[in-house]
Amino acid sequence: AIRPQSVEDAGASLRASRVAKLDGTRLNLGDARCLVLAAGLQHTTTLQELTLWKNGIGLQGIKSLAGVISALPKLRVLNLYRNRLQDAGTELLAKSLANGRCQLATLWLGDNQITQLPDAILQITTLQKLFLNENRLETVPAELAQMPNLKAVDLDSNPLVGLPGDLYMRGLTRLPGPRWELLSQFLLTSLEPPPQPEEPPMLVADKTEGADLTGEDGEAEGGKEDGAE
Repeated sequence: AIRPQSVEDAGASLRASRVAKLDGTRLNLGDARCLVLAAGLQHTTTLQELTLWKNGIGLQGIKSLAGVISALPKLRVLNLYRNRLQDAGTELLAKSLANGRCQLATLWLGDNQITQLPDAILQITTLQKLFLNENRLETVPAELAQMPNLKAVDLDSNPLVGLPGDLYMRGLTRLPGPRWELLSQFLLTSLEPPPQPEEPPMLVADKTEGADLTGEDGEAEGGKEDGAE
């Protein structure tokens, strides 16, 4: 993985080598410097994982990046945790990813001041893990449960007031604390305990061959004889 010290270093690394992972944590991109990173990303087709954690990326910044990121053919993991995309930036990004070339499996959007999940998220059909923790979501669309490859949704630290019944019935499970996780049917099946081995049959005395069926007081174990008061 490449961890550049500046956005200029990131661009130089992307142009000079076949980078698979780029960790751009705390590069102080803001919106203006996203243009510099976008120019560097245009020079790579090998990137599989891009981390842009805590860079102050807002709507204008993601406008500069979304099209380039979505065109990366091997990108599988995109981490935009702790930026400031808000609803408009999240929607723009989701639309671009849904129509892009990348086959994204993991998307981190935690702590981006999101209040409503855009419908375009549902069109990113390759998603397996979606991290939405530390936002301002009160609910999520039930259609998340219909996404063909989705295995987990992290909704930790959101002010959830209700969850669609259909989503709950399809496997939304409350974990210890405020964390919720949506598991696909496949994963739910894989988490079921393995079947226990069958107990060997118990040997029972044949009652017809003089087995003692009386208790210590001489009465039959089933109680008093029929008709007794």
